[in-house]
Amino acid sequence: MKKPFLLALLALVAPALSAAEKKPLPKDLPPFGEDKPLPVPAIAQSKLPNGLVVWVVKRPGFPRVAAVLAVRGGTAADPKDAEGIAELLADTVKEGTTTRTSRQIAEDLQAVGGEIGATPGADAIYVTVTGLGSGTPKLLEVLADVVRNASFPAAEVELAKNNAIQGLQARATVMAFDPRVLARVRELAPRARTTLLIERAGLGWVGARPEQLVDWAAAAGATDLGLDYTLVDEPLVAAAHAANLALGVWTVNDPEAIRRMLDLGVDIITSDRPDLAKRLQRGGS
Repeated sequence: MKKPFLLALLALVAPALSAAEKKPLPKDLPPFGEDKPLPVPAIAQSKLPNGLVVWVVKRPGFPRVAAVLAVRGGTAADPKDAEGIAELLADTVKEGTTTRTSRQIAEDLQAVGGEIGATPGADAIYVTVTGLGSGTPKLLEVLADVVRNASFPAAEVELAKNNAIQGLQARATVMAFDPRVLARVRELAPRARTTLLIERAGLGWVGARPEQLVDWAAAAGATDLGLDYTLVDEPLVAAAHAANLALGVWTVNDPEAIRRMLDLGVDIITSDRPDLAKRLQRGGS
């Protein structure tokens, strides 16, 4: 049986409730040991003529080197009309320079057991090269070329943009009670995940039966079906899975109801009690 994804509507649990569930520690626990000193590596700091601050930290062991260049900026500096530009820059900065193609960059680094990467943070973009210590000059040469002469080839930028869009679509789910909304979303973003939400009251308004819900979701082109948990039974779960629909239920707070949903094999459980749901999912009581 698949383990369901637990969606917490309320991440904070009432303090009194949490306190009531805490178990006292055994009285015969051994005393705490003495604190061990934390080894702090020596940092040699200097400044280049261009103002760049350089920190060198030596670590004994395997002869490898890692160089990290931090450039101020990052995701917090993205313009309001260009959110995600820092991530796009980090994805493409290493894909070619005015003197090297992306393949040449990779080959130069592979010759010294190295690789390069870039990561956007909130306040900076970090470009990192790692490799064998004997190849330090080549590693720094490639790092300098990438950060000073990146050419951002149009094809690589377009590929990164498409990958980013697909990644967002894979992580986001559009939910709606109105199937027309989902149909429109599917037109605009065919790969986006969509959930048709149906509450018990809605069935009474249209005189529908619970077994029709799977057909509604399939007709709307939804990838998921979200239901009031009181509507769910074993045949409905089986029908949803047979139609390749992920089945989610809300809002399940009662322990027995959560156990029932787990036993039925629903895919997503929405609960105000994520702590309880997770404990029951692990087989607790």
